[in-house]
Amino acid sequence: MGTSFLVSVKSLVRTPSVIVWVLAFPLIMSAIFLFMFSGMRTDGVVDPVPDDAPLFVKQYHDYYKTERGYHRRSPNSNEGLNRTNSLAFINMPILSYIGEIRSAVLIIHGAEAHSRYFSEDAYKRLKGDNKELLIIPGANHVDLYDNLNVIPFDKIEEFFRRELLNR
Repeated sequence: MGTSFLVSVKSLVRTPSVIVWVLAFPLIMSAIFLFMFSGMRTDGVVDPVPDDAPLFVKQYHDYYKTERGYHRRSPNSNEGLNRTNSLAFINMPILSYIGEIRSAVLIIHGAEAHSRYFSEDAYKRLKGDNKELLIIPGANHVDLYDNLNVIPFDKIEEFFRRELLNR
């Protein structure tokens, strides 16, 4: 059985049409797909903001579309990510293994952030006693990017001193 399989594979490999279909066709289709969709963007943060937009959209606009957080290469400040980009899936593999983390973890989130549940769920899945969830009262998602009045530098320093210097 093994010998006949090996002979069949060797004869297929010698056939040029099989090599084209097995090797070249997937590459050609991938190139066509990337070419077709590479110009398509995810739109970034909406501008102008409609009156009925959710609060978090308005907060994102106030950061990414103003001098406060605008950058010419930022997807949120401009036309968004390329539709063929897989960055949206980056959190899934990380969270799949969150229960295996043994290192100290500090999660900081704004109390008024629409995504607060994400940090709370991640915190629940962490194991051990060297984890800390710090919810900042009155802060939204983008406040923790650059608002020096709400970023808890003292708590961050305390956490690092405790977890890095005392171990």
